[in-house]
Amino acid sequence: MPSLQKAKKIFREQGVRGVYNKLWYTMTYGKDTPRKLILKTLFPYLLHLPRLIEVETTTRCHLKCVMCEHTYWNEVGRDMSYDEFVYIIGQFPHLKWVGMTGIGTSFLNKDFLRMIEYVKSKKIDVEIYDAFHLLTKDRAKELVRLKVDKIIASIDAATSATYEKIRIGSNFEQVKQNLSDFFDIRREAGQIYPQVVFHYIISKYNLYETEKFIELLYEVTRGKERPSVFFTSILHQYKEIEGLPTVIPEEIVEATNRRALELNVLAAWNKNVPRRKADVCNCTYWSMPFIFVDGTVIPCCAGNEGNRREFQRKYAMGNIFQTPFKQIWKSEKYYKFRNRVHNNVVPVQCQFCPSFHVSTYHENTEELKLWESKA
Repeated sequence: MPSLQKAKKIFREQGVRGVYNKLWYTMTYGKDTPRKLILKTLFPYLLHLPRLIEVETTTRCHLKCVMCEHTYWNEVGRDMSYDEFVYIIGQFPHLKWVGMTGIGTSFLNKDFLRMIEYVKSKKIDVEIYDAFHLLTKDRAKELVRLKVDKIIASIDAATSATYEKIRIGSNFEQVKQNLSDFFDIRREAGQIYPQVVFHYIISKYNLYETEKFIELLYEVTRGKERPSVFFTSILHQYKEIEGLPTVIPEEIVEATNRRALELNVLAAWNKNVPRRKADVCNCTYWSMPFIFVDGTVIPCCAGNEGNRREFQRKYAMGNIFQTPFKQIWKSEKYYKFRNRVHNNVVPVQCQFCPSFHVSTYHENTEELKLWESKA
């Protein structure tokens, strides 16, 4: 679809507020250069309440994916209630975007679609992650009706044998059928929303299927649109997945990119793929806090999937069900955290960050005392 025609269609489907939200997201999170200019160069003058947040609506999951921390948890899964979710959204009066997926399968929360409808009624952009295993036709129709802005389709293989070895409890053929049904439903509605971006987590099991995955995307979209895929390494290494993470050879990246070009697929690679990473002072992801299902507020989502849930809670910024977010955001803890990042001093929360250079981290007694206090 030509860019002008697409722009007109976006405007028709999303309206002025929707276009404004997308520009805000792009300028303050989606693109490196404008994000650094706005949030880093103008720091600390734009430290208003966040316009972008992520909310974990459930920690229940029906799968046992080999790379996911949830597979190795001992804690009981929990759903966020609809009222809790509405309370959180009400803490952010100028919200532009909300990610609504955490460490769990969102559709297991019976109120998930109702939560989405509430957010969309306020003209706020919505993004969800989903494995497409439970995305029935009825659910797909609802997502299309609500014009959800983006779905990250988390799919990690091009063959049934590999996929079901990674995502234990799923069914590859069912996932493919659900994908095809979704694209048919959206096409019949004459919409471009929800937009779909595929997410492929590379491990030793699927390293050599990235080119085939490009071909799979062409197949499920029937060559009628340009699909997009985001390749990433496993974010964190921990003992339960020892041996699973792998280095991605440059020749695989190049071959995959060539195949994507041939089939008109847009392929991108995450910041944790390159071996040389930028200093932590270049990070502005602190502008998008992540809220656990129990209300715990952490600086961003990058600490997830390291199987360090208790560590994350210990060094959390606060709990939104116990303290209003505005008070948490303006607290001494958050203030010192942001300044450490800006001054290229790695905070305790960021010592395991997969996206930036954090090997310079060293324990600071004064900092640790602050987190051990009630402040």
